[in-house]
Amino acid sequence: MVIGPYHTPARAPLPNLSGLAPLASPVFSGQVQMPAGSAAAPSLAPAGDGNTGLFSPADDTLALATNGKQRLTVDPSGRTILNHTTSLSGAFSATGRLQVIQDGNPSATLWRFNGTDVGGAYVFFERSRGSTVGQNALLQWGDGIGQLAFNGADGTTYHRAAILGVDVDGAAAVNSMPGRFVFYTTPNGSTNPIERMRVASDGTITLGQYPGAESLRVIPTSGAVNRIDVTGAVSGGAPSLAASGADANIDLTLTPKGSGRLRFGAYTAASGLTASGCIEVKDAGGTVRRLLAA
Repeated sequence: MVIGPYHTPARAPLPNLSGLAPLASPVFSGQVQMPAGSAAAPSLAPAGDGNTGLFSPADDTLALATNGKQRLTVDPSGRTILNHTTSLSGAFSATGRLQVIQDGNPSATLWRFNGTDVGGAYVFFERSRGSTVGQNALLQWGDGIGQLAFNGADGTTYHRAAILGVDVDGAAAVNSMPGRFVFYTTPNGSTNPIERMRVASDGTITLGQYPGAESLRVIPTSGAVNRIDVTGAVSGGAPSLAASGADANIDLTLTPKGSGRLRFGAYTAASGLTASGCIEVKDAGGTVRRLLAA
């Protein structure tokens, strides 16, 4: 009797495979298909652990389950979702390629490095102007390289509360990639983050707003050994603005611009007031000037 390759006679006895060792490292010449399965009963599971393994919750979707729960999902668009079943959108309806979702207690992603050298753990943000993957096209001045954006829910959608960004800060070239850190915060009653601090490629720090509208600018000096220390004070004390550094004697320079004047608060001299002392200061040219004190 001939048995066809796709059917077995109803009365054919099942082969007895007891005592036979399974074939090690089998090789399949065609596609191997399995049922879709579920998180509770994955289609591919370890022996003795039937609620952990690989399954397909929907067309063009793969998922991994542990303890009967869907833990990792790769959707039809290639998005990878951890600890949830579907992709979620955030601020500006953006849907990230990698989403880590946690309910209940706050969570963190751990990056750990063990080793005896001095280096630490790395998180890389890389940017190219290339239009295809792997094309390393040169960036331009002002191009954004990466951002850490912190978005909060307003009851309807998500908005930016603060941003830490890195941009190209100069003319990029072979073996030269000047960069700057920019910190943004969103004021009360707005959804638009505003630049509050910048660390430029030359080390200049601006505070308040973007350069040109900032309230304070700290300019680095090559080879500097002297500096200004700003120290706060407890209740009843006086904050301090002091010169410090390697030199034994350090002048502290306050330089008005143009015809501007150096002011120490607002004060109107009383009638008949006489001077009882003076404060000596040096002008920009080094000449000692005296401020009369009552």
